[in-house]
Amino acid sequence: MKRWLAVGGGVVVAALAGYLAGRTIDRPPTVPAVVTGAPTPPAPPTATPRERRLARPDATPAAAPAINEGLVYRRLLVDTSRAAPEACLVFSEPLADDPAIHYGDYVKIEPAVRPAIKAAGARLCLGGLEFRFDYRVTIAAGLPAASGERSRQAQTVAVSLGEQPAMVTFGSNGFILPRQGTDGVAIQTINVDKVRIKVSRVGDRIVARTKLLQPQSENGWYGREIEADATTPVWSGEMKVERAHNQRVTTMFPLADVLSPRRPGAYLIEADIRKPRRSAGTDDDDGDYYEDWRDRGRTRATQWVIDTDLALTSLRSAGGLSVFARSLDTAKPVVGAVLTLVALNNDELGRATTDASGRAAFDPGLLRGKGGAAPSVVMAFGTDSDFAVLDLKRPAFDLSDRGVGGRATPGAVDAFLYTDRGIYRPGETVQLTSLLRDRVARAMDGVPVTLTINRPDGVMFKRLTLDDAKAGGVTVPFQLSDSAARGLWSAVATLAASSEPVGRVEFDVQDFVPQRLKVTLTTDATALRLNESAVVAVDGRFLYGAPAADLSAEGELKLSPEREPYAEHKGYRVGLFDDPFKEQTVPLRVGNTGADGKTRVEVALSDLPATTLPLKAAIRIGLFEPGGRITSDRVLLPVAIKPIALGLKPRFSDERVQENSQAAFELRAFDAAGKPIERRGVRYEFVDELWDYNWFFSDNRWQYQTVVRDRPLASGTIDLAADKPLEIAQRVGWGRYRLTLSDPETGAATSMRFRGGWQSTVDAADTPDKVEVTVAAPQYGVGETARVSIRPPFAGELLLTVASDKVLKAPRSTSRHRPIGAPAPMCWPRSTGRCRVVGRVTSCGRSAWHGSVSTWAGARSAST
Repeated sequence: MKRWLAVGGGVVVAALAGYLAGRTIDRPPTVPAVVTGAPTPPAPPTATPRERRLARPDATPAAAPAINEGLVYRRLLVDTSRAAPEACLVFSEPLADDPAIHYGDYVKIEPAVRPAIKAAGARLCLGGLEFRFDYRVTIAAGLPAASGERSRQAQTVAVSLGEQPAMVTFGSNGFILPRQGTDGVAIQTINVDKVRIKVSRVGDRIVARTKLLQPQSENGWYGREIEADATTPVWSGEMKVERAHNQRVTTMFPLADVLSPRRPGAYLIEADIRKPRRSAGTDDDDGDYYEDWRDRGRTRATQWVIDTDLALTSLRSAGGLSVFARSLDTAKPVVGAVLTLVALNNDELGRATTDASGRAAFDPGLLRGKGGAAPSVVMAFGTDSDFAVLDLKRPAFDLSDRGVGGRATPGAVDAFLYTDRGIYRPGETVQLTSLLRDRVARAMDGVPVTLTINRPDGVMFKRLTLDDAKAGGVTVPFQLSDSAARGLWSAVATLAASSEPVGRVEFDVQDFVPQRLKVTLTTDATALRLNESAVVAVDGRFLYGAPAADLSAEGELKLSPEREPYAEHKGYRVGLFDDPFKEQTVPLRVGNTGADGKTRVEVALSDLPATTLPLKAAIRIGLFEPGGRITSDRVLLPVAIKPIALGLKPRFSDERVQENSQAAFELRAFDAAGKPIERRGVRYEFVDELWDYNWFFSDNRWQYQTVVRDRPLASGTIDLAADKPLEIAQRVGWGRYRLTLSDPETGAATSMRFRGGWQSTVDAADTPDKVEVTVAAPQYGVGETARVSIRPPFAGELLLTVASDKVLKAPRSTSRHRPIGAPAPMCWPRSTGRCRVVGRVTSCGRSAWHGSVSTWAGARSAST
């Protein structure tokens, strides 16, 4: 009550003051005298609004022009919430975004550091600064802005990141913890003395309903994805950690010591460095309190862990699902492990036991469920309560960079659809052809095919049923309406109205206009040379005969490398194989055509790039039709960079030679026009490349750096003749090799990398975790023996799988650097087709990714 009385009293006083002020305003003002030519005196501080208005001069003087200060530094913003802190200098206007500007030239930092500098709008951000230092950042005068303004004077800013915030995180996002050979789970902390840890168990049947196997989020917040009653507490307590000022410290939490007894399932580890909040009147920990909710990602971390010795690998094909169980400790197959296939609704779809090769198979019918019956995970149960889980919803391993590509493998039925054209106008008739084949490419007669024509928006336009196919093929016409939607249409083939598509084709519907012009480019130049102009003549005519008069034009010159530039001397390579030159495009100014439909352009190169590769110039010039469409033509000219070029021609194919054989080459010298010339004093060098990999841990994952050491084999000086090539050879074994030619006088150089050993290719095993899998021949007949070579990066147990559209056999071998023979009948008993050989090597917890190769199997014939 007293509080309300005080407020009311204040309102009365304010009203009284306003009344008195109003009485003052109503008084007649005193008008001051105005002296002509004298400045107007300012209004007194106690003047009323009316007096202030009368004190204004009759004519308001013009405002003083604003002073242009240029680009000016305003303030400093420091962001320490990220793993890599940033300090941003904010300026008065956006900075220039020209990629040619190097902002590092304008920044000087003491103590010296090599920062990562980037411009974002009005901010100039510096990365790579450390917490334990105080920096002085000097911005030089002349810093450019997007408007063209520049800073007028240098500015020095004191930058300090302060103390690094306390943080806890796990050292890896991986959730598989091998039972043997590991010290525990890595926990990383910064500016922390101790960590509170809680371990909970999640039962095996609950794992299938969680997001356990999905990639970890940035803050690792997994605890809210399952209910509290779905977990069973196993252990909780505190762990002391070493505190290093502003430095990341890694401490191993011995999970195996707290898991007693072990039971199948997954474990959720929670690491917390928050100060516990005590509820009022109790000693209980609130358990859901944050000093600042924005610090949640730094002060609390969670990690899913599966403590196991089982490693699972799956192959899905037309024959069903094959799952291989291996030991993480010994890398050997696990025999007798029980595997269960679980659906999304947690039903058990099937159960299988691994055989002597560690393989368990599930029938293809179990994989066709829809909705809740769709397969979700495979769970494996071994001895000593061993448990592992494999998520089938995640994408399969991407083999696009492992020598595997092309069209996806079709199912039991494959329909090839095509149209007579790729583009149509509204109202035209589309001729659609369907060819139906089975898994071994035999024509399927008497099988009805349903074709569904879809508009660009996905709405069905028409459905056709074809039941009169002859030899599996049929053509059906259908007409587009005059108002057909423009865009990309599609036709899908199915065997029944509700079955999966077995074929698809797309075609475009547009209001396209046929070409009206013909453009021809001619030139008398034989090559482009530095500071020399090449004249290109342009002749444009309409297709009905009239000259293309007074049409605007555009053009460009594109420089691109060409390793084999001489058509008269095919097979000769010029330039270093690892030259980093990239394609460059230069715009050309082309005038309008005259009354005769002709124009011309002079092409000149004022600067040539520094490269050893021969270059070709593609000159493209186009004329714009009256409707805006452009029609163009182009001419190709070689670019003369050096007066001579050194060429080498391998006398073997596929950049590889047999092991312990001669690698032979033909060598020649060419002039700028590509004519063979005599050249003395050319140096050559054969080198054996020894590849090694340095592994390092960064950004919470293992990475590697490739190190190549050269071991000289042979070198010397040779003379090249103009009338015939010089032959040179070097005996090589297994490995990578390089031949380099160089001319000391002109700087011309050429090199080539090749491989020794029939089972290798020049681009094989360019990563340390890849298994080389190759065959001696691309095609075999039924009954022949296919020689398969496997070269793993380290010794270990090998899982070799032979497959076509299904897994046929999975033999096992422990050999290394020795070819493995596989009889062809094992791959294709009584059929023909393409067979794939996939290899995977595992050793002592390490695993090398798959290497694979394809080869054809079948009866040989002249038409194959």
